[in-house]
Amino acid sequence: MKFAHSIALAAATVSLSEALTFNKTAAYAPGQYDKYKCIDTEGVNDMFPQCIRQCQRDVNRNDGCAYDDFACHCANYDVYAPLIEDCAFPPSIGGNGNCTFQELGMIRPVVTDLCNFFNATGYTAYAECGYGQSGRHSKVRKGHHWGRPGWGWFGRHAHHSKGAERGLSTKMTFDLIAGQDITILDQ
Repeated sequence: MKFAHSIALAAATVSLSEALTFNKTAAYAPGQYDKYKCIDTEGVNDMFPQCIRQCQRDVNRNDGCAYDDFACHCANYDVYAPLIEDCAFPPSIGGNGNCTFQELGMIRPVVTDLCNFFNATGYTAYAECGYGQSGRHSKVRKGHHWGRPGWGWFGRHAHHSKGAERGLSTKMTFDLIAGQDITILDQ
């Protein structure tokens, strides 16, 4: 029985375990930037079934990243994944949630696409959004270009306002990435 649960868990997982493997071609495909530009928690929740929406709100508040910083949430998968899985997975596979296997199956491609985009582009999608950096993560590292001429982790000529209403966790994100293995796929 435990073996069956392990297979079900592997098939249904919404974990961000592939968070630092990304495909640049898919990330820079037409429409991707517009889909994720200035995305916030409620924008991502609109892509999910109802069963996981409150879980995402709660985990986004508790994983150490700024609430709407999906570049950080995706890089922080070691903390994020167990929290979201416990909240969303049904008791039959070790969670406390009420998502069905069908709903979990709908969530997985959204998470994969979202994290692929943010892992490949970093903060590009937030560059024109008026996001500041959260207080304890205020140091900005510039100059990283991830395959798109003139664009890098902070977009084209990105400016960050420390007084902005919403923050980004750039230092935390870069610290997380520095300690990870990253696989880059061009196709």
